[in-house]
Amino acid sequence: MALSDRRTIDLKPEQWARLEQMALETHSRARHGPETRQPSWRKMIARIANGEIVIFEKDPDERLAAIDRAIAKNAERAKRLDVRRQPALFETAS
Repeated sequence: MALSDRRTIDLKPEQWARLEQMALETHSRARHGPETRQPSWRKMIARIANGEIVIFEKDPDERLAAIDRAIAKNAERAKRLDVRRQPALFETAS
């Protein structure tokens, strides 16, 4: 049996409930023990760590996302302008 590292985390009851709901939604079920076949937040965490479940951050504020898009657009625009201003590597004979 492989050694494992156990850690604790303090969460509010509603946060634990959300983790348990997410385990249910991701079909993360215990395979052994008294909770066999029941939704398991522990199994869900293991699946996340193994790359089986990929997490995307929920954007809490659309305004922040709009600012990020504007910054990216300005950076791309500046990059294009910078390329145009660079001197030519080779001169053409006239």
